[in-house]
Amino acid sequence: MAAHTKPHWRRVMTGRFLRWWACRLLVRIFPPLGRTLGFFPDHIGLIEAADVAMLGKEKNLDAAAKYLETGVREHPKDSRLYQRMADLARQRRDLDAALAHISEGLEYIPNDPLLLSYKADIQLQQNDLEAVRNTLKAMRSEEHTSELQSH
Repeated sequence: MAAHTKPHWRRVMTGRFLRWWACRLLVRIFPPLGRTLGFFPDHIGLIEAADVAMLGKEKNLDAAAKYLETGVREHPKDSRLYQRMADLARQRRDLDAALAHISEGLEYIPNDPLLLSYKADIQLQQNDLEAVRNTLKAMRSEEHTSELQSH
């Protein structure tokens, strides 16, 4: 039996890195393969484009809004789109619009833990403590304990 020159942990980490690198390379070379294998859905590109428009050096909030509106129209049951729309409204300092986007998302995805926690956060910023209590009760009734621990 030949002795290995590298320690076991190094062989394991090298193997994991090579698998990670090969998968990223394949997904970059063949984007449809990534969608087919389920690495990312089609509308993730819209979310990424909106993030770049909102957070890039040249902030273009109108372009970000168009990307997100297209995403919401095509995929109304993805809570990340409503979260990003609320973030966009927060950047514009419009908490009422942010709450409206979250409420719209909750119509399509009732009791979503991400949207409920965002709703409670926005209500807290608006100093609407009674509404925060009601939202937290809704979260407790749906047993979203991981989201409650962060508040």
